[in-house]
Amino acid sequence: MKALTIDQPFAALICGLDPGDPRQKRVENRNHDRFRNHRGLLLIHAGLTKRRLVFGVITGGGNGRQPELYGLDPKKLPLGAIIGAVDMASHFELGRMSAYFGHFEMEVNGVVTKSDSQQIVKKIIPAAELSVRPWLESHQHVEGPHCLVFENIRRFREPISCKGAQGLWNLPAGLVAKVKEQLEKAEVLL
Repeated sequence: MKALTIDQPFAALICGLDPGDPRQKRVENRNHDRFRNHRGLLLIHAGLTKRRLVFGVITGGGNGRQPELYGLDPKKLPLGAIIGAVDMASHFELGRMSAYFGHFEMEVNGVVTKSDSQQIVKKIIPAAELSVRPWLESHQHVEGPHCLVFENIRRFREPISCKGAQGLWNLPAGLVAKVKEQLEKAEVLL
């Protein structure tokens, strides 16, 4: 069985919300295409690191959103455990188109920056993906550049403590029985 370690709160956004919750993270974003050929069952492991959770703010990457905006309590997020499973249904590379126009002024911390042009970036999702999954057009977690699309998202009733790793990794043989048991009892979220 293959697993993927994802930092919190992003792992909880995949496997920790209530069924049908519109905040559900159905797409994982990566900077590389090493997972391009994987399809099927993928275990979601909540990493041990708290580097993205400092005083309730996501730092060191991500999009600057706070866990509280998702209704998540950072102190209650499981760490160092397999928390659910998904079926990896697809992989695509997100294209981007930039346009520049107009004049704008931006103020950050009292410093005003002026420019004669503003850049607008449009995400371009491959037509083949949109024809099968039209919801990708408005999904808030499509950021790319490489998008892993998840379906059949399941939340385990009890997290399974486990050391994670980078990239896709194999579940230790000693945990296979526990994972199979949790898969049978898992709550299907989407």
